[in-house]
Amino acid sequence: MEDSGVVLLDFRALLEAAPDGIAVVDERGRILVVNEQLCALFGYEADDLVGERVEVLIPSRLRDGHVSDREQYQGSPTRRAMGPGLDLVGVRKDGVELPVEISLSPLTSGRRTFTVAIVRDISERLRLVERERELREAIAAGREWPVLASILLEAAPIGCLVVNDRAEILMANAEIEKLFGFARRELIGEKVDVLVPERLLGSHIAGREAYLTQPTVRQALTGLNLVGRRRDGTEFPVEISLSPLETDKGLFVIALARDLTESHRLQSEQEALRTLLDTEQERYRIGMDLHDGIMQDIYAVSLGLGMAEVDIDTEPVQAKDAVRHSVEQLHSVIRDIRSYIFDLRPRQFAGDLHQALFELGREFQENSSIETEVHVAPELPQIEPQVGLALYVITHEALSNTRKYAQASKVSISLFTEDSVLCLHVHDNGCGFDTSVEAPEGHRGLRNMLSRASLAGAQLNIRSAPGQGTAIRVEVRFI
Repeated sequence: MEDSGVVLLDFRALLEAAPDGIAVVDERGRILVVNEQLCALFGYEADDLVGERVEVLIPSRLRDGHVSDREQYQGSPTRRAMGPGLDLVGVRKDGVELPVEISLSPLTSGRRTFTVAIVRDISERLRLVERERELREAIAAGREWPVLASILLEAAPIGCLVVNDRAEILMANAEIEKLFGFARRELIGEKVDVLVPERLLGSHIAGREAYLTQPTVRQALTGLNLVGRRRDGTEFPVEISLSPLETDKGLFVIALARDLTESHRLQSEQEALRTLLDTEQERYRIGMDLHDGIMQDIYAVSLGLGMAEVDIDTEPVQAKDAVRHSVEQLHSVIRDIRSYIFDLRPRQFAGDLHQALFELGREFQENSSIETEVHVAPELPQIEPQVGLALYVITHEALSNTRKYAQASKVSISLFTEDSVLCLHVHDNGCGFDTSVEAPEGHRGLRNMLSRASLAGAQLNIRSAPGQGTAIRVEVRFI
């Protein structure tokens, strides 16, 4: 294809832009591609790693077990996100071991399946966990705990707060000042609510009171979409972990806060990388479809018209039937080409979700001949641009899936509110599918929708069954 070189350059640029180490590995475990971050992490040059088995990055005592795990993964490759609790270990070229988090994602190209591995050094995170333990011990130790706790708090490279059972801030470190823009003296004695956006105070206070009733250790979990508020009123995504401490002086809660702005940017870049790879594979599939399907249909039309030309004088009725049949074939080819254009055309979203959904539905009906209804509630809350874009892209993906797989005659799109929740509903009357069975790797539509919803802080649910159509519901809480 003409732009394959550009796609390859974009792929390499995205690899090098990622702040984490990335390696692409083949079915035999041999390393095909690495970025500079992975080389720096493990102390190798790229030429030293390419062609080697991935076990070169695993401590020798763990290599046999890793080979077994890798072969088992290759037997049924699925996405495996980063997460705590796996206790993975890598080894540098100089023999020094380091704790790592690894996410895996299968990548299909033609008949081959590769694995994209993203590697992150978690040494700093483990050090923070240890410092939190030291802080808890210092607070529990007795009279000197304020001095010891202050020293530990200031040494931590992450935002730390100590809060009492009335949610009042007792201690805050310099990282909290940087993170939220408050001077320490402005925070001490204030309720922790001062760090929460006003629009979220109701749900925050309810959650805080419930937590203080039954305080437990709460690790920094993904998917909570927590938001912090700076002194200047600006908001940012934040990750919070909580650890209660019962002492003879009462209940205290240690809160660790981390700005997720950079993490969200990385996630977006990784999603862009995945989208680029998926797009290249989709182009390959469409190229094959055009060659094996549409080109064959056009060739058949050409033959039919040629035979009609030969028979037009001697067999006019037969020639007329051949022309009519050729015209019907051409109409079918035009519908197929329009469908491909609908899938491939870049989606332009100007910010008006109401108008965009109507335009999308009209275009889809014209290109697919599937009856399409669009219903938008007359009074909707203000929709943030990133949420509007996500809902628009999810709708387009859902319609594309309907055309490809549903065999539907009708589809409806609805946008409305229910109990402070913005809801998008896309429903077709097609063949449906078993939601308990994972979609094949080539069917990326559902995974793309889930990923897009997650980035926008939305919940996406899919309801379907064989013979009962498919319903996709996306919910975004706006209060």
